[in-house]
Amino acid sequence: MVSVADNSQVRALLYRWLTKQVPPEMLDWLSGKLEQLAKEHSERLLFTTFSAVPRYIGKADLQLDEDDVSAAESARSGWMPQQWSLDQVGRSLLLLSLSSEDSDLYHARIEKLFGAADVSEQIALYQCLPLFPHPERFVSRAAEG
Repeated sequence: MVSVADNSQVRALLYRWLTKQVPPEMLDWLSGKLEQLAKEHSERLLFTTFSAVPRYIGKADLQLDEDDVSAAESARSGWMPQQWSLDQVGRSLLLLSLSSEDSDLYHARIEKLFGAADVSEQIALYQCLPLFPHPERFVSRAAEG
């Protein structure tokens, strides 16, 4: 099972990687949305933010050095984000920042995103599967991916 501590380490890495490549004002946009979602738990806000991430964060390739790759492996064995794009990092950070205490609610929110996602959004969702809390809830998604 993925612990909260593991998730915070992954979130910190994702955020650090974004700070290296994304202009501060765009990162402020994402941080503001994360704060809003923490307070509101709005499904509409989640969907619109998830969809808007590429417009604000960009779609450039994520640039990682050896230390970053090592940190990813240390945070989650087998995690290889070397082929990710900035929007995928931003979307992953968004999803991993959602409250996950209620596994049923968390799973339902992710499943709704899968149901409404376009291809690029689905790619981000599938890439993030190994990082999600309650991984046992996403076994069928991992199998179909």
